[in-house]
Amino acid sequence: MRSAQQIKIKLSLVVCLFLGACGVDSTVSEVSPDVIEASARSDVLVSDVDTCLENLGRTLDDITDPALREAREAEFGQCADKLAIDETAPDTSAYDIVSAANSVDMGRGGLPLWPVTVHIPPVGNTFMRDTNPAAHQRIMLDGIGVRKWTLKDGPIDTYVRLPSAGPLLVTLTGKAPSGFSVLKVTINGQSSEVTFEDTANQEVSAGTFDISQAGYTKIEIEGIESSGSVLVDIDAINIGGPAAIASLTADANGGWDSNYFVTSEFYWGQRGPSTHFNYDMSKVGTQNVEWAYNEVTVPVGSDPVGTYFMVNGFAEGYSGMQVNSLTERRILFSVWSPFATDDPATIPEAQKIRVIAKNPITYSGEFGHEGSGGQTYIKYPWKAGLTYKFLTRIKPNETDHYTDYSTYFYDPVVNKWIFISTLRRPGITTWYKKFHSFLENFDKTQGALNRKVMYGNQWVRTDTGKLYELTGGTFTTDPTGRSRRRLDYFGHVEDNQFFLSIDGFFNTFTKHNTKFLRAATGHSPEAEFARLPVLADPSKSACVAWSGTTAYQGGARVWYNDKAWSAQWWTRHETPGATATAWREITDPSCHH
Repeated sequence: MRSAQQIKIKLSLVVCLFLGACGVDSTVSEVSPDVIEASARSDVLVSDVDTCLENLGRTLDDITDPALREAREAEFGQCADKLAIDETAPDTSAYDIVSAANSVDMGRGGLPLWPVTVHIPPVGNTFMRDTNPAAHQRIMLDGIGVRKWTLKDGPIDTYVRLPSAGPLLVTLTGKAPSGFSVLKVTINGQSSEVTFEDTANQEVSAGTFDISQAGYTKIEIEGIESSGSVLVDIDAINIGGPAAIASLTADANGGWDSNYFVTSEFYWGQRGPSTHFNYDMSKVGTQNVEWAYNEVTVPVGSDPVGTYFMVNGFAEGYSGMQVNSLTERRILFSVWSPFATDDPATIPEAQKIRVIAKNPITYSGEFGHEGSGGQTYIKYPWKAGLTYKFLTRIKPNETDHYTDYSTYFYDPVVNKWIFISTLRRPGITTWYKKFHSFLENFDKTQGALNRKVMYGNQWVRTDTGKLYELTGGTFTTDPTGRSRRRLDYFGHVEDNQFFLSIDGFFNTFTKHNTKFLRAATGHSPEAEFARLPVLADPSKSACVAWSGTTAYQGGARVWYNDKAWSAQWWTRHETPGATATAWREITDPSCHH
């Protein structure tokens, strides 16, 4: 137990900090009567600046030694210890004095008792409440902060991962571009108003909030009133106090560390972490895997815009379901080019992914940014709460040194399999390798919304027709998760399915490389193969690729620009398209390249 003298020293530190005598600030014009009264009852000498300096040593700003600085920061944090002052005033504590001090009008020069040591950049950590992508892009300027924020845009939310429960001091650094603006700051139902009255940058305190538990905490900021069209330009959200500066040690199981928020790689931080299940194919041994089968269910309410529920992944690509907007959803199938680039326009012709066959409703093109390659998809109104199935085939051609990839999608509503496409990758002969699924957010403006998915009943079939059920998997996360920029990622087994969840700033996370095992279902997809739509043999296409040097007779069929065309009469040099009169676009599933 601490002595009365020790307690008095601590309280002396608290009071001198409040008075600005410890080098933190010196702008306090008036001390709250509640603080003076509490200090007097505790026998603390309020004016004893020398004692303060003697105990603190020097200000935090002057300390360069990391160990000493950590010790001084811990000393600051102990100002909130709920210790009785003495026997004559058992209800008065350091925490009481802190609370009283926070009642001072902080927006007009008041000084917080705790130093504000953590500065949160809005970029990467702040999101629009209404998830309007256009508004988010306009307001959250990369590398700068909140700009052009108006009342009609609605509230913004900043997320920070606090290491400890306890009091949390919050200040905002910014300016009112014109006149004044009033904001409301809310944390866990506790609210305070702050006023910006200067067009020059200033730090304004929102006071202290009680944090009941460690973990992700949402700082809600709402515009109340403004004399101009723009509310406030915010450069930083600042925090201090025991909830923010607790001493932390990361353990081997992924315990708490000093990663409070996103400090770099803001684009990826806004998107949030991606998670994966890598299915254990060891039971297949050295046999050639030709087919992969998987079932996917997205829980109702877990499908916000910007989500990719990737179902059948392989070493060279992936297929799955996307939410592209409030009105559009897709079944996507993509294969990477062997040419390494983020710009598909730079891929040499001989290394491009070719569309060998596709459904008449399938769109085809190229993709870039995260590698490049060929992409096909159908716009399809799949729904959360239903279980869909995927079958993907990978078959190499050793003679001509290429591999064909095909994907099928099963809709339980129409009770049939839908063919997406067959894509050809040159320069490689391979069977199905690295069967996996993943969950990701590809829209950085939607990174505060939670996503969930369940994958069940995984099977593979070899080129000889043998079926194997895959019941094991390894959970992994991407660099955003592994670097601990964001820790809202989770995986486990639920209802005998592999379950993934990301984003939403929840506090339960799963260690990278955790292995999971589900029970075998015995529900073989053998019957599903007989129900697949007939796919024409790519080697026997009824069409040929159009050539500008070839003369075509009437009735000749060609493939050009991912479309099938029929010649109406003899033609040469005339390119099929909008202005070509010799060519007529046709729909023919047997016409492909």
